[in-house]
Amino acid sequence: MKTTSIVANNRRRAFEVETRRGQWLFPYSKAEPQPTPSVRLVDLYIDPELGSKGFTYLLASGAEGSILTDNVLDYNEEPGNIRDLLLHDLTVEALDRLEARDHSPARHLPVAVLPPHRPHELPQVGRRVALGAPGARLRGRGHRVSDERLRTSHLRLKTDSSMKSLPTTPTCTTCLSCR
Repeated sequence: MKTTSIVANNRRRAFEVETRRGQWLFPYSKAEPQPTPSVRLVDLYIDPELGSKGFTYLLASGAEGSILTDNVLDYNEEPGNIRDLLLHDLTVEALDRLEARDHSPARHLPVAVLPPHRPHELPQVGRRVALGAPGARLRGRGHRVSDERLRTSHLRLKTDSSMKSLPTTPTCTTCLSCR
């Protein structure tokens, strides 16, 4: 985040940093080298070499220090900055764990792709289902479809007693005309 203005406040003994997110204080005691009453600030400017994302100060002793805006936001525990740092830490940790695996993640993928299930081929037990022959069109309840053995959505499927085989012919359990 870019610094828009910087002011040295000797009464508070802090730098006043202004960004587009607001104004923040950064105490002299956290800066390195540290400005003191005997070693005062001589120059303070937003540093273009830091991409305007920080500022540089010069002390009377000739020592020079730079502080990034991210350090100011971190010191003030700005919520957006804390979120970004946490997200970065979690991403780095996840990537480290992926690299630490003794095998590639591709081994977790299935070897063969199974075809999608067809609902009319699966065994249905005690379930009312609307069935249609492949290619048949259902026009609504009570209408006949191209396959005469299918009536309406109140059809049930007969299955083997072992329940492992595919369904046999459907029969109607509520309509007397299908029996």
